[in-house]
Amino acid sequence: MLDEVDEVYLNSFCFGFRPNSLTELVPAFSRYLFRSELFRRKIIKLAQGSTRFNMSKVELMKLKVLLPKEKEQIKIADFLTSLDGAIEAIEAEICGSMKYKKGLLQKMFV
Repeated sequence: MLDEVDEVYLNSFCFGFRPNSLTELVPAFSRYLFRSELFRRKIIKLAQGSTRFNMSKVELMKLKVLLPKEKEQIKIADFLTSLDGAIEAIEAEICGSMKYKKGLLQKMFV
């Protein structure tokens, strides 16, 4: 969420994260950072529990994450976003081809 909000309620199993500035951590870049294998491995180390895993906010705040400069974050995010767009276009093309194939097969056996 990029809006300024005075009060937010998160239940006892959630906590929010907000960078000091949107130039320190570019939102479009964070979208990929938080889903990256490297970042997830760091987070997994903080998980505690046996049936339901929890993380300490204090421990998460201690986590050190190296970030590229703002311009590099923007370049990386733009590149990955364009790749996502290309993948979505190919997936749509595959889906359309599968529907076309299914239609041809139905006509063949009617």
